[in-house]
Amino acid sequence: MLVRNKAMKPCALFICFALFGSLAAQDMPLSQVLIPTEDWQLVESDFGFTDGPTADTQGNFYFSDMKQRLHCFTPEGKLEPFLEPIHGISGMKFGPKGKKLY
Repeated sequence: MLVRNKAMKPCALFICFALFGSLAAQDMPLSQVLIPTEDWQLVESDFGFTDGPTADTQGNFYFSDMKQRLHCFTPEGKLEPFLEPIHGISGMKFGPKGKKLY
């Protein structure tokens, strides 16, 4: 389940995903990312197994639902399919200058 604070900074969703996915080099409290006066909002559910979080320079957040598709979550809060069908894409990262997704 993806959740986000209504007023999160553009890349805060990525940071939250990284924290829960143990991708951060060190633990960071959510209080450093979230705005405490804002409520949580469910943005999407019904995923199988999400993995491979990454972001581009425009603030789009990408992740895979390992048995279905790659998703793109825009800074405006819209979830869009990015690539489908896929099977087993796990780690992703944009290359130099953000032109290629590996």
